[in-house]
Amino acid sequence: MRIVYISNFQVQETEEQDIVFDNKLSIEQLPSVEKLGNSLFAIDVHCTFTHKGRQLKLQEQGGVIIYRNLLSQFKDCQDKLKVVFYSPISKEHLAALRPENYVLTLLPFVQCEYDGSFETKLKTEIQEYSFNKVPVFNNASENLLSGWSLFKADKNRKENDFVETQYKFRTPDEKPRKIRFIDDQINEWKKTYTEIFEPKSDLKFLEYKKSNTPLGKFDENKIDNLNNHVMQASLIVSDFYLEEKHESNNWLSSEQLTQKSGFQLYQKIKGTKDDEGIHKAVPYVMHTSSNKIQYYKFLDANGVDNWLVKDTRTDSTTQEKKENFYAFKKVIEEFTYENSSAMYGTLKKIWDRITELEEIKYNRESTWWYSPTEYTAEEIPVKNGVDKCKKATDENVDEIFGLFKDSWMAIRANMNRESLFAANIGSNDKSFTAAAVCSNLGKLFELFGFTQGMHLNTYFKYLFCVRNIGSHYKDYKHLELNDALIYFDCWLTAFERKELNVADVFKTMFSEEEFILQGKTHRVEDSFNYRLLFVYIQFINGFHLSEKTIAHKLINERIEELLRQSNKNVLCFEIETNFYDQTNNKKFIKLKSRADGREIDNFNRVASNWKTGGNNFKIITERDSRYYITNNA
Repeated sequence: MRIVYISNFQVQETEEQDIVFDNKLSIEQLPSVEKLGNSLFAIDVHCTFTHKGRQLKLQEQGGVIIYRNLLSQFKDCQDKLKVVFYSPISKEHLAALRPENYVLTLLPFVQCEYDGSFETKLKTEIQEYSFNKVPVFNNASENLLSGWSLFKADKNRKENDFVETQYKFRTPDEKPRKIRFIDDQINEWKKTYTEIFEPKSDLKFLEYKKSNTPLGKFDENKIDNLNNHVMQASLIVSDFYLEEKHESNNWLSSEQLTQKSGFQLYQKIKGTKDDEGIHKAVPYVMHTSSNKIQYYKFLDANGVDNWLVKDTRTDSTTQEKKENFYAFKKVIEEFTYENSSAMYGTLKKIWDRITELEEIKYNRESTWWYSPTEYTAEEIPVKNGVDKCKKATDENVDEIFGLFKDSWMAIRANMNRESLFAANIGSNDKSFTAAAVCSNLGKLFELFGFTQGMHLNTYFKYLFCVRNIGSHYKDYKHLELNDALIYFDCWLTAFERKELNVADVFKTMFSEEEFILQGKTHRVEDSFNYRLLFVYIQFINGFHLSEKTIAHKLINERIEELLRQSNKNVLCFEIETNFYDQTNNKKFIKLKSRADGREIDNFNRVASNWKTGGNNFKIITERDSRYYITNNA
């Protein structure tokens, strides 16, 4: 191995030294990779050099600038670049002085004290080099690492200095989101990702082995265990150019972009209209060196969740490095840490449940809602009523899953930044989309022949009420995407029941008392202003909702939010008029008699500790674990 000394001063020639590079040469005159062969660069951290015809005053840590230019020289064979830095100052102190040079703390380093021991220390470090696993970088990964270190050193920052992967409203059993990185140069990113992500992150690095056959052609088998990794992942971060070299000087059409290996991988994972794919619900981010805006528009139009730019420049400023890291951090945390992370995680679980339910029509398993074609689709009378219900058959079971998948896609599309556009133009899209999802899922009742007047239990009365809320202009503005997720979860939970009798499911499932709020008539003017809040309270008080369900946690949160957002004067009027004032003859609530002949106390199903004129509104939970509104301090 030859040693290439890069220093301010001419190094005394030794047997091990074949090339001497000093400040008399320009940085553009760095020898080519082919010429250097199997060499190791011993770089003085404090060297200066000539750059583009002018002398730069980089005596502080100019050797790192030379290292970055070497990274560019070795861009197609980073594993062949071997460097050892040396300085009389410790590497920790150097990184503290210039945080953007954090890479000094990770690469081989000799602290020389000019006491005659330098050569010995250098020889020792070189010998250990071959035994230790030295991290490999490229310009983009080193820039990202530098940006992270600069961000961490910024005393004015408010966010955590790591990229966070554990949802911020964490519970003791909450695990970090699983991130899978795919790149043909993944070894050059491992150390950067390991450093910048919080220590407990669940990261897996998947190499795209482009040297495998078929050469020059995309093949998903070039990634080991791709299916298993995708099924487990909470987020995929993939390079766009896996087979190809980056075409910085070309401007490709949309048709040409579809042929790029990174997009072909995306389609293999997410699926197309003709291919189900590995998992449609996995969030997907492209990490690429291309910064052409029309490429971003292409990826966005095809459903890629976001796009990150690799900064491959050797002369990025410290501010640009820091901003690049911050952009990376915020994009990743959208799927791992921010509020949206919970939504993406929930949607992935919902898609898995839809897929599992859909398998029933292939294995002919009997359920309360489905009967294969060889059985007669019987009409089943509801107990104690004159209405009839029926099971879905092969003729309409596809319609059920069409509704499920279309509703899922509506929520998923809304998550992909449309809400930002809606907010910018003053649209209440977060309510409009949620209302459409609830209204459309409510169409499932039509497939079973159910109507509003049937004898349903509390569970299905809730499903009817939310469907109506989504269909009325007076009510729909209270709905948000979390309400659509609650509604979605409740329908799937119902479909996952194993009972074989339709009537029994709709009559008795989960029910304690058949009671739910509804207006005096079906006219809009008879609806409550805060019907969604009242319905949630009565629903969660009406039966035991398993804590394992998505709906349980979200309903609790939504009850608190709806109360906090409500107009307290209107809320007080509705409670006192329709719940509290037992002498009022215009009650909207339909009373139900108990087995002992007494009427259910409607007021105590919604409000408690009520005080006329009180204004200390909050939700309380009493001994029986039910929720009530109180205005009594």
